[in-house]
Amino acid sequence: MNYIKQLQADKAEALDVAQLIESKINQLISYLSCSKFHVDTRVQVGDVLRDLISIINNVSYIDANLSKGGTNDKNN
Repeated sequence: MNYIKQLQADKAEALDVAQLIESKINQLISYLSCSKFHVDTRVQVGDVLRDLISIINNVSYIDANLSKGGTNDKNN
């Protein structure tokens, strides 16, 4: 695969993961804005941590793949 096609594929994959991250953040916001927390504002820490860890894993995945892509440059 030539360099430009690889960059296009990497960009498309990064955009897909970014949309997944945005979706997970929106789900977390929805959870924290849920009506059950209007009176009792205590949340389940495990629920929030599970969502945050998922988001962090997706960010790490993007970082690892973008970093890997930079090392495939023919000039390196």
